[in-house]
Amino acid sequence: MSKQYYRVPLHQEVIISVKPQMTTTSKKLRNYAPQNRQCFFNDERYLRFFRVYTQENCEMECVTNYTLSKCGCVKFSMMRDNLTDVCGASKIDCYNEAEDELLEEDVKYIVDKMYDFRARCNCLPACTSIQYDAEISQADLDWKSVLAKHKEYDEPGVQFTRLIIYFKGAQFTNSKRSEIYTFADFLANCGGLLGLFMGLKEYQVIGRKLPSEREPNPPLFKMHIFAPDQIVAKSRFWYFLRQLRKFKKATGEIVSVKRIMEKTPLKVKNFGIWLRYDSRSGTHNMYREYRDLTIGGAVTQCYSDMASRHRARAHSIQIIKVEAIAASKTRRAHIKQFHDSKIRFPLVQRYHHKRYRKLFSYRRPVTYYM
Repeated sequence: MSKQYYRVPLHQEVIISVKPQMTTTSKKLRNYAPQNRQCFFNDERYLRFFRVYTQENCEMECVTNYTLSKCGCVKFSMMRDNLTDVCGASKIDCYNEAEDELLEEDVKYIVDKMYDFRARCNCLPACTSIQYDAEISQADLDWKSVLAKHKEYDEPGVQFTRLIIYFKGAQFTNSKRSEIYTFADFLANCGGLLGLFMGLKEYQVIGRKLPSEREPNPPLFKMHIFAPDQIVAKSRFWYFLRQLRKFKKATGEIVSVKRIMEKTPLKVKNFGIWLRYDSRSGTHNMYREYRDLTIGGAVTQCYSDMASRHRARAHSIQIIKVEAIAASKTRRAHIKQFHDSKIRFPLVQRYHHKRYRKLFSYRRPVTYYM
């Protein structure tokens, strides 16, 4: 009870500026255990003497139960039913010691994780709560001269105190508990990494906001996503759309998911890739070139190359554009070298069986292809 009031002295003008702090919790966190989300919804935790769950109400009931179990009675200011006795003067030391012991057990639980009565109270914060932070200032109040001017100071035994309470600001910030790293984000972040092992495919994903009375025909958004499967492609679509258009899966729908097949998968082509990635120092744009049979293979090479050369993680890379380019439009030297008709490749080391070996070679060995 000592935490539930502020003392206002006599003959003083006390000003209290109040700043609310409201905390809410996303409904999606109901699937998590209270110990994991570190809060209780109002209908999850039963209290015997209170209809609404708050951490203060739970702690007050915990002190009451502990005092009753230790002293056989409760303090006069504590909650009780008709069958519970109120402690008399002889039990004052008992219920004071009970509060001190409960505080000591709280410290032991924090330091040593000892499971005791305090831990069994299980008084986590409420998932939806509002707290008022107060700043107090006071000054002397010359109330006698004020009343003398109004001729109201004739009554004996009159004493005055002025109390002014106001909100510190016209607006306040609402804090919300939510998932920082959801399973969908996990798939989205791992999509590029999985593609390094499974091979990426190109998907065309079309989505939109859910129709509403205000917007019955919302616009469609189309993206080309490189992912190992449709599940990751959808997840990456919502990830990028949340960054670009500020709406997410809960307020939208997928209209179409289609895999785009390579028209000539047996022909080696040059691919130009425009991308953006996040590094430790900032966001960078980049253009890279690769040779491969398919677009998915070229993008897979790009992810592997970015990881080895620039230490770029898969989820921090955004592919902006990929297209097949003609040999005359290539820019990188390691790609242009393959456009020479006289290019030669050294043979790999070959092992000859003993019965085919000859002591002398009457012909000069060939170490390259013509």
